[in-house]
Amino acid sequence: MIQAMIMVESEGNDSAYSKKEEAVGGLQIRSIMVREVNRILEIQKSDLEYTLEDRWSREKSIEMFHIVNGYHNKNSTYEEIARAWNGGPNWFKKSLTKRDWKRVQKQLKKQKKMNVAILSSPKYENVRK
Repeated sequence: MIQAMIMVESEGNDSAYSKKEEAVGGLQIRSIMVREVNRILEIQKSDLEYTLEDRWSREKSIEMFHIVNGYHNKNSTYEEIARAWNGGPNWFKKSLTKRDWKRVQKQLKKQKKMNVAILSSPKYENVRK
């Protein structure tokens, strides 16, 4: 799911920047999200702390994604996670998040097809047995 989110948010570009939303990196993280991640870590009594610069790192962006979703969306569906990522805590009131979820679904289907094609290639014949 995370790779689909990255493709939808930034077309896989870790250097993506949205001036309008001041969102950065592959997951288009805003400063408010970094603050929320650090608030969660403080509640969890973690010594970790993220900076605004960390948004440019795919690895650290994915870590932040998992921290937020582990805290706020522990038992959520993929749809709820994708819509909350784009819409914040009131995502269910925002119809635009439905469009975002459709884009993630489309990307998930595309990735599934790619994985099937890869595993169907002669190179992976021993894996299929």
